[in-house]
Amino acid sequence: MKNWLTIRNGLGVALLIWFARLVQPFLDFHKPGLSDFAHALLAMSVLIAAAILLSESITEWFTRPLCGLIDAIYFGNNQAEPPPMSLTLARIYRQELRHADAIAECERQLEYHPRSLELWTE
Repeated sequence: MKNWLTIRNGLGVALLIWFARLVQPFLDFHKPGLSDFAHALLAMSVLIAAAILLSESITEWFTRPLCGLIDAIYFGNNQAEPPPMSLTLARIYRQELRHADAIAECERQLEYHPRSLELWTE
């Protein structure tokens, strides 16, 4: 897991604090003037800059539960360590033209390593 205390995230938090101070006069609900428009434009620019700086960390944090649920649905919740992947037997079967056995071996390996590109190409 990445360290959340990075310079980018620190700058984003600092900009959010600055945005909160810039917005404070608008919470008084006074009649806005021309200088308030420039003040509001600066506040929105600071908020957008903070969102850009924090977007990677926040997106990862918010999407982790949904991605975990999708992975659990597709790949199961098996927490046990899978056996090491070996394509030796499948390749021997393929060389001996025993294609049904080679496919069965690959399917057996796919149960433990569903994301293996090498296994899918074999």
